[in-house]
Amino acid sequence: METVDNYGAIFKNIREKRGLSLTQVARGIISPATLSRWGNGKGEMYFGNVVSLLQRLNIYLDEFISIAQGRKDNAAIRALLEQVQKTYSEDNAVRLEELAQRQIRCYQSSNKELDFFLAMTICSCYEDITGKNILSDKERTRLDHIFQHVNVWNKYYIRAFGNCITLLNSSEIFKISVQILNGLKEIPQYNLTQISESVKAVLNAVIILLQRDAKIAAALLEKRSSFKIPVDLLYLKMQILFLQEVVAYLQNDSRSVTTMEKLTDILCLLGYNDEANKWCQIFKNSIQKGHEQ
Repeated sequence: METVDNYGAIFKNIREKRGLSLTQVARGIISPATLSRWGNGKGEMYFGNVVSLLQRLNIYLDEFISIAQGRKDNAAIRALLEQVQKTYSEDNAVRLEELAQRQIRCYQSSNKELDFFLAMTICSCYEDITGKNILSDKERTRLDHIFQHVNVWNKYYIRAFGNCITLLNSSEIFKISVQILNGLKEIPQYNLTQISESVKAVLNAVIILLQRDAKIAAALLEKRSSFKIPVDLLYLKMQILFLQEVVAYLQNDSRSVTTMEKLTDILCLLGYNDEANKWCQIFKNSIQKGHEQ
């Protein structure tokens, strides 16, 4: 059997950053002592066990290997994203389109999924500034196809979904968000980081949908109700309640305003004034879009 004895320290670092104990991660796969020895460079690990341990952390094998080896193109990717962020903040649509077209040619040449997601991220920024779509139907179809066939919604895919969400239509956003919700059932309750990332992605989808179709937003919130949010993620629970009240208001229930005010008051009381202002802006944007429709 093939062994993997070079990546134990990397795995240990990821485990500790997520606040997971040896016992939590090793349960049912190997002994905590074996995992400890591997993490400290004092033992080997069978390849099959490594795969099982990574699945417990919702990490793909190739993703882990990329982290362990240190992607050579990380510096180039960071430089590109910094350039995109700067250009986006300056509302420089001409430069954004140039960056988008260049990245589209890059992924067409490499056919790498990461290059494709980078191109879609830039296209999303361009569309947000100009309201114009520069994607072909083939590229939009590919984007939806990739998300529809994700087996494990790890941080990589969740972030890609968040960066590209505005390029998808409302029906696609709903279907993909339901997939993410279904994936929550497979995540251990102690893995709060992964649960939080997933729930935030779905709530972001609800916020987008509120400006497009309140009925679909309401349906997605209803789907979310089948999953119980851990008490440690109380903030997300409050945000869910707020979004439900926004939906109710858009459906002509004026009583929901009182509840929204109470929730934002609680945030302010806890010192989260900026977050309270963001929630109020979500409400205002939803009303504005509703009137435009």
